[in-house]
Amino acid sequence: MPMDRQKALNGAMPANKQAMLGDIVADLIAANNALATKFNAVLAKLDADAGVTDTNYVALQGGAVQVVTIDNR
Repeated sequence: MPMDRQKALNGAMPANKQAMLGDIVADLIAANNALATKFNAVLAKLDADAGVTDTNYVALQGGAVQVVTIDNR
């Protein structure tokens, strides 16, 4: 059975358990990835709508990077 890293981080120290640090990290990663997905969609929309210019917005910004989840580390 694979290790539940979120649970392990929560229980690593008493302060982690009280703060639920594993849950906080997982929530921050999920929120970042949701924002990155929306940001990349906006860049793609800008590229699709630009039409009359040679500007490639995705290439200029490089896009937002997804963060690897705790379970996939």
